[in-house]
Amino acid sequence: MEEGIFDDATDQISQLPELILQHILSFLEVKEAIRMSVVSKTWNNAVAMLHSLNYGDGSLFPVAKRNENEEVVFDKIRELLNGVESMIRKRQEQNVGVQKFCLRLSHSYKLLDLTPYITRLTKELSACNIKELVFKVGMYRGKPCYTLPKDVYTWCSLHKLELGGFKLKLPSRGGIISLSSLRELRLYKTDMDHRVFQLLIMSCPELEFLSVDYCFGLDRLEIFGLLKLKEIRMRNCLQNFDKIQIQAPNLECLNHHGLGTLSLVDVNSCKSLKVLVLYSLTCDNKWVEDLLCNLPLLEVFRLIGCEGLEMFKISSNHLKVLELDSCKNLVKTEVHAPLLSEFHYCGSLSVSLSVEAVAKELVSLDIEQRTDEVLLNNELVEFLQNFNHSKVIRLITGELHKLSLPKDLHPPLYDVKHLTVNSDGVDKSKILDLLDSLLWMAPCLDSLDLNLACDEKTVKFTRESPLIVEGVPCCPSVPFKCWHHTLKKVEFDNFENVEDHWKLRNYFVENAKILESIDGLIQCDRA
Repeated sequence: MEEGIFDDATDQISQLPELILQHILSFLEVKEAIRMSVVSKTWNNAVAMLHSLNYGDGSLFPVAKRNENEEVVFDKIRELLNGVESMIRKRQEQNVGVQKFCLRLSHSYKLLDLTPYITRLTKELSACNIKELVFKVGMYRGKPCYTLPKDVYTWCSLHKLELGGFKLKLPSRGGIISLSSLRELRLYKTDMDHRVFQLLIMSCPELEFLSVDYCFGLDRLEIFGLLKLKEIRMRNCLQNFDKIQIQAPNLECLNHHGLGTLSLVDVNSCKSLKVLVLYSLTCDNKWVEDLLCNLPLLEVFRLIGCEGLEMFKISSNHLKVLELDSCKNLVKTEVHAPLLSEFHYCGSLSVSLSVEAVAKELVSLDIEQRTDEVLLNNELVEFLQNFNHSKVIRLITGELHKLSLPKDLHPPLYDVKHLTVNSDGVDKSKILDLLDSLLWMAPCLDSLDLNLACDEKTVKFTRESPLIVEGVPCCPSVPFKCWHHTLKKVEFDNFENVEDHWKLRNYFVENAKILESIDGLIQCDRA
């Protein structure tokens, strides 16, 4: 009886509808799906009718052992590719469609010409009215060595096309490119010139998403007339890529992360743009001002490595996220954005900075200070005062524990409740000095996260309420009750490897007037 109950329990999944089983199998590589076919007749039928064939890297390379010679490896690859072709042909004979097909050959085999196999495979797939194709091949010495078969350019049923490691060439005279149903195009490590790229995307009137990563031969991006295009992502194209010109009225996101230097970006006609990310752009103050005036709906703007920019000024009622990173010549920044919720800055403290936003809504702020300049005490305090009404701050620097802060001044971050500090330059023996500096800068914290050389530590503070009590004196220059007079409990997390717990405990006992408990430190007396 127990055996029968066990059998029923293990077979319950086979009672699911076949469409659900097929959906589960679609997440597996083909070899794993085939293994599932032996579980039961139901699973076997689901595998036989599977519309998604995923031949990932794992289907190829576990069979190629390191001690095998090249011919043995090549034979196994030929056998696998022939098997893929045979399976597709068999499905056609059984009138079983293939909607999704994925094959990745992530290694290069220059001595093995895969062209005949790739050509035959694409011909078999062309008869399947396939909707999604992911096809990536290995490169030889860093360059693509296989040309994409021409018939792929006319697969009108395709909704998604992802190519990697191919050369893209124009069809021969009289040939056409027609991908009339394509909505998503991803090109990775693909070799093509500007003409091929232009013809390719102009044949996709339904295109909504375009990604171009690590591609060769493309020196500019020019897009016109794609009315449904919503998002463009470009990353590290390996040519002297210097120009972006786009006329796409419904484009909402443009993300360019390049290796070279952009000399021209023209997106002024993209009035629907909400997210704009630009790296290594050659621009001046006027260009940025004109750009922002033409993008009234912009919500996220990230500008990274723009060395020509000296002054940045923006006034926007929609902007929510702003990042200025490694703009080395920037000397003045003015931001008026009532809805701003995140501000990320990486650069010199000497920049004149003015950020106007609704105080309670500025909930996240990154200040990244990675230059080699010496941090000047008054300069740091003045800089941080711009962000006093932020509730959450992440501060990245390596020198805070060395500061002799001017504690007769007003604390710059007295309204901040959550502070994160990232630093690789703080020795474990200097944790107390760092805590002392941070608690002066932000005397009303609820939590403090310290990320020190990949070692994450947390301190939580429980304070009495209310903070402000009229007639009750506090520290000099502090017009409210700070942690010295409100702290009741301190909780340390992951401080086991910190030296001298006694000093940490004694610091809070002496400086917190109404302290009741300290958790997370070793109970010990001073030797």
